[in-house]
Formats: sequence, C-alpha cells, structure tokens
Amino acid sequence: MKIQLMQQLLADLAVLNVKLHNIHWNVVGPRFVAIHEYTERLYDGVNSDYDALAERLKMLGEFPSASLKDYLANAAIQERSSTTITDMEALQVINEDLMYLRDEYRRVHDAANEENDFVTVGLVEEEITELEKELWFIRSTLQT
Repeated sequence: MKIQLMQQLLADLAVLNVKLHNIHWNVVGPRFVAIHEYTERLYDGVNSDYDALAERLKMLGEFPSASLKDYLANAAIQERSSTTITDMEALQVINEDLMYLRDEYRRVHDAANEENDFVTVGLVEEEITELEKELWFIRSTLQT
C-alpha cells in the first residue's frame, strides 16, 4: 500500500512540476512578477521533493516510475492548457493542487507509520510542514 501511494505521489509531483512551469510562463496580471517568482521557487522545491521521493523508493528496493506516460496515467493532478492565466486564477489553481498534495503526503505518512517506516515518515512530515506554510501564504494572498 505504501509503495503504491508513493508511486502515485511521484506521478503527481512530476505533473505538478510541469504545471507550475506552465503557470510561471503564462501568468498575467498586477501580481505577475510575484507569481512568476513564486512559481519558480515552487517548481524548484517540487523537483527536489520529486527526487527525494524517487530516491526513497530506490532505498526501499523499488523502481520509481520514470516515464511521462506512466505519470499522466497515474497522476490525479491534471495538466492545464498552455494559455494565459491571471495571477489570482494561478493562485487558486496552485492552492487546490497543494491542498491535494498535502493530503497525499498525509496518506503516505499514515501508511508508512503503520509499517514502522520512520525514514519515510520523517521525509513526508517535512513536506507536510512546507506545504502547510505555502497554503498559508496563498490563503493570505487570496484574501486581498
């Protein structure tokens, strides 16, 4: 169960990485610079998280999924078309995806905890903490 959840999360991180690049390149509006810089920071972080999760799967003796075909077939996070997106729409899309991702990390956490895999538990707890902070930033910005 834990491995399946980790593979699902890996696929979601891969798709989110591309989606954040799409938003980064196509955002418009009064907060363009802020969102452009924010999404760059986010996708750099997602790429690091993606790599850490894949490496953890290898440590567990698994082969992490590593093809776009597999990612698109297994990810719950959806791609978006390469079109203009307003700054506030971008934040709403990112907020939804990060809430979903936080919940997926929690599922991996619970499954790893049940298996006494405290290395994976520690890894995902760090990510949950970071996602909570990002969600707070977005909620605060959306309130303006």
